[in-house]
Amino acid sequence: MQLVEQPTGGNPVRRIGTGVVTVGDTDHRRSVVVCAERVIAGWPVDRVDAIDDAAIAAVLDCAPEVVLLGTGARQVFPATRVAAAFLTRGIGFEAMDNAAAARTYNVLLSEG
Repeated sequence: MQLVEQPTGGNPVRRIGTGVVTVGDTDHRRSVVVCAERVIAGWPVDRVDAIDDAAIAAVLDCAPEVVLLGTGARQVFPATRVAAAFLTRGIGFEAMDNAAAARTYNVLLSEG
């Protein structure tokens, strides 16, 4: 799916497809953490139930205000401890399908 709104600056998500996400001009075929300032390619999580403390730490390293967890073609909710790792730090957290996460991220990116 080509995303219509294309924010400038940061790391906009340009396209979501089966098994691929395009961030800027780069296609990623594995899980990826997209921050406004950088992209962490090869995030070692291929299923929501595989999110561990190291994976959470990699996301926290971006110092996010909100975390949008894209869970694939459909929305899947992670274990409560995953959301709690962010919420207890005052970081917003939402799990949604990849397309919704990309659209929401791009809107937030365009708003600064």
